[in-house]
Order: sequence, then structure tokens, then C-alpha cells
Amino acid sequence: MFTESSAFGSVAYGNRTLPVEPGKALELGLFPPIPVLSGHTKDEARAIASVAELLGDPVTSDNYGTRLTEAFGSRAAAVQAAYPVSAHQGERAAALAWSAMDTDRVWACTQQATTAAFARHTTTYSYEFADPAAPGYLPFPDGFPTGSSHGSELNYLFDAASGVPYQYQLTPAQQRLAKQLRHYWTNFARSGDPNGPGVPGWPLWPRTQILAPGASGPVDDRDNHHCDLW
Repeated sequence: MFTESSAFGSVAYGNRTLPVEPGKALELGLFPPIPVLSGHTKDEARAIASVAELLGDPVTSDNYGTRLTEAFGSRAAAVQAAYPVSAHQGERAAALAWSAMDTDRVWACTQQATTAAFARHTTTYSYEFADPAAPGYLPFPDGFPTGSSHGSELNYLFDAASGVPYQYQLTPAQQRLAKQLRHYWTNFARSGDPNGPGVPGWPLWPRTQILAPGASGPVDDRDNHHCDLW
């Protein structure tokens, strides 16, 4: 699971459709300068750690250090200091520590770099979906803390329950957040600006709009994900 997933990000370019590597194209502004809504989930990689457990390859306190050494070699100690198992509680503390690291390394920090590249050339809004107990879009083992994992915001924007083999029910607070998200997304689709009546104000990047039940609002999120390490 962990070794094979790296191929997911491979991109074919150097052709008529993608003549330039996409990251370089963003840096150079080689894209239509339309408004951009760019963001990620706060606990993206919990979905990966949960699937690894379902496949019989869980991250545990016994193998956490070994996994870091295999992944980062001489940098493993620095990574472990930034993402200690002791920062989390429960029997899946190591899996949550790994998930926090992998979320930052693969998604949060790269998303921030992508957002910054967009913002140099066009109007750009940034978000972090951060419901601490969002229903998972993918199956989770019993008792695994879902956080705001991969695709979990889709359950708030769409009737995603009809497309998955399990049911979920949003709490009243989550339903209010879902309504807020739908307002933001439809405002943006209509005008290129997520702001509008009845929702908290959403400033431009470098402020990031945190989207969480009863706690939506802008922060400077650039120092919250150990991006200097990555």
C-alpha cells in the first residue's frame, strides 16, 4: 500500500494536451487566469492508514520508527521529532502520527505551494476542510478516528451516501457546515468569489478558510504543517 501509492502522482506531459510539466506551467502562469478555489482536507492521509490496516499492514508503535527509517533514511529522526506518536492518543496513535506526516508531506504542503503559484497569477481562495469527526468517504476500521480524511468533504457537498456501500448521517452541526459549503461552492461557481450573504467572510490567499462545524473562518495556515521540513 505504502510503496505502490507513489506512482499515483505520475503525470504524462510533453504533448499537445500538456506541453509543459503542470507544476512548471503554474509557476510560469501558463494557464487561463480564471479565479481558483484551492484546498485540502486536514487529515487527508488517515484514509491511507485506515486502508493499510484493513489490508493487514497497519502502522503501529512497534513499526513506526522502522517505517520512518525506510522512508527517510538519515532524516528519520527529524521527521519523528516533528511527528511523535506521543502527540496522539489511543491504540492507533502511531497510525495517526504517520497520517499527520503523510498529510503534510504529500498533500498540505504541496497544496500550499500550488495555491501560492496560482495566487501569483490570478485571484485565489484557499481552504482546509477540518471537521474532526467527518464521516469517511472510504471505509474505516471500527474505532479508527476518521478526522477529515480523503474525500470527506464530498459528503457535505453532495449526496455521496448513494454511491458508497455504507450509510452515514451528518449531525445537526455538520448539516449546518454542509449548507455553508454548498453556499460557498455555488457562489464561487456563479461569480468566481465564494463570499455572499449568510456565510463567514472568506479572504484571498495567503489566508486560508478553515471549514469546520461552528468554527469556519480565516487563518494563516502556512506554518501549521511543518512545511519547512518538506
